[in-house]
Amino acid sequence: MPGLPIAPRPPEDIDPGRALNYRRRMSAYRSLLFVPGSRHDRFGKAVAAGADAVIIDLEDAVLPAEKDKARAETLAWVGNWRARHLGIRINSPRTAPHARRIA
Repeated sequence: MPGLPIAPRPPEDIDPGRALNYRRRMSAYRSLLFVPGSRHDRFGKAVAAGADAVIIDLEDAVLPAEKDKARAETLAWVGNWRARHLGIRINSPRTAPHARRIA
């Protein structure tokens, strides 16, 4: 992710004794593989590719008309996920479409 430090600062409310462990854990990811959330057929392939973590992208990689379907397919696939190192990138809750879904 451009612009992010390799070892981000821990949250302000974290116990100082855990802060070093937080940085070690966060800096362990050398490679992140992003896969479009609308391509559920690629989720397993992305995991098998060997990246340190896979990020399912429901934000920029998905056309607005496909977001609901992509969200449902992602949730179904993640529901069966039993390993670690998986993330989901979502739109900001401050966007109009997201606010309508919450309401």
